[in-house]
Amino acid sequence: HVIRTHDVAETRDAALVGAEFTRDRTTADGDVAVEELDVTAPGEAQRHLDRIGTDAPATTAATRVYELDGLDAEQVGRLRAAAAGTDATVAVGSEGAAALVAGSLAGLSALADGVTGDDPLAAAVGEFGDRRE
Repeated sequence: HVIRTHDVAETRDAALVGAEFTRDRTTADGDVAVEELDVTAPGEAQRHLDRIGTDAPATTAATRVYELDGLDAEQVGRLRAAAAGTDATVAVGSEGAAALVAGSLAGLSALADGVTGDDPLAAAVGEFGDRRE
């Protein structure tokens, strides 16, 4: 992120404050370095894939996590069934009404395609595909 001010001292101060909120994303122990990349969209993933010279699909490199609430047992079952065969994971809360759904954009799109019908669950998971870019 870039913060601009017209005052050089204020710009420096803003940069120092921003640095305090930045996570350390690099680990270099020994011969292998690890850097966590901030990738939330296929375009961002594609930039990194291009940089290292691979043709892997960007839709499998970016992931999302969604929380669904207000689910009944039948909807949870449909959600789990739709996740089968995809890389999406469905984790249901102890009360059974809330679930976290996580996966690659391709996996979430496949899950959304597997939830059919004209009801609140189908509408909710339809949001997965609408936010892919």
